[in-house]
Amino acid sequence: MALLTNVLFSVLIVIIMVPVLSRIATQIGLTDKPGGRKLHKQPTPLVGGVAIGVSLLMCLLLQPAGFSTFTQFYMIVSCGYVLLILGLLDDYREIKASYKLLVQVICAVMIVRSGLHLQSLFGLFGIENIPLQVMQLLSGVIIVGVVNAYNLIDGVDGLSGMVSLLAMVVLAWIAYHSGAEQLVWFFGIMAGSLSGFLRFNLAQKNKIFLGDAGSLFLGFIIVCSSIALLNHSSSKNDGSGNAVLVSLIGLMAVPVFDSVRVYIERYREGRSPFIAERNHIHHLLQGFEMSPIKISLSIVLFSMLLIATAFVFQKWIEVTWVVIAIFLIFRVLIFVLNSNKHMLIWQQKLKSFEEL
Repeated sequence: MALLTNVLFSVLIVIIMVPVLSRIATQIGLTDKPGGRKLHKQPTPLVGGVAIGVSLLMCLLLQPAGFSTFTQFYMIVSCGYVLLILGLLDDYREIKASYKLLVQVICAVMIVRSGLHLQSLFGLFGIENIPLQVMQLLSGVIIVGVVNAYNLIDGVDGLSGMVSLLAMVVLAWIAYHSGAEQLVWFFGIMAGSLSGFLRFNLAQKNKIFLGDAGSLFLGFIIVCSSIALLNHSSSKNDGSGNAVLVSLIGLMAVPVFDSVRVYIERYREGRSPFIAERNHIHHLLQGFEMSPIKISLSIVLFSMLLIATAFVFQKWIEVTWVVIAIFLIFRVLIFVLNSNKHMLIWQQKLKSFEEL
């Protein structure tokens, strides 16, 4: 009952805060203006991340001893708010990518220096343990990479919110089954806040966007929480670490694999990997004339498929082969989507030729 109360309270805070924040954002120009690659027709307040952050902060203030057993979560949340403020400044007045990356690296270093980093690779690619400094460096790279992957997937209405909501549900499930029940309420609060955000993000009127503030904040919370829960599960020495690892890889596969794919494609074609283009997975799905809500639901369902596949197959095959299977399933989907994209391009060329 206490968990349900916290979740409902977090939803209520967001619903109350969004109209207030939206008015302020409109007045000061904290909005996403239409034009270019964008599909929306009018300036839209970028206050989703702020509303989620305020909701979480109020819930934490009402339950200050929430992380008494998992003190590292105070560092996670603190650094998360640093990135939220960074994203908010970027939403208001665009910040150079190099400056944003520097702050992300600093936050990742602070997390790693606090002792929160990978403890093992669980036999992935035949590797169990590596030197501490290498493990810390790898953890920092993963944190920064996943944060940016979740930032890049924020491309259509509902997608980032739904993907993050799925992550909170999965993390809550892992926390509960790994004996970290104290963290279930935290992920429940995050899930409630995201539900309140989606109420406005998917609306036709009074729409809001998550903004970089929200995507950076959520990506950081998700990846750091994942590392913490993975370490907690492996410390139990009951074999649950492998199941948690592959489930988390399945959870993050779409944003991470898609970001890496896009970066590699741009590099091969001689274009800057940091220039925004319409070649992410959600853009490819638009070729099927799907609405934003259908695109978001399709990607969430696909992520659920990857999680279920990973969780089931890790019982019979090694972790490495599970990860390879996840990657191959993702590549098959991208092949189908790219094939549809090229077919549409040729159809347009033929139509243009016929009109001559």
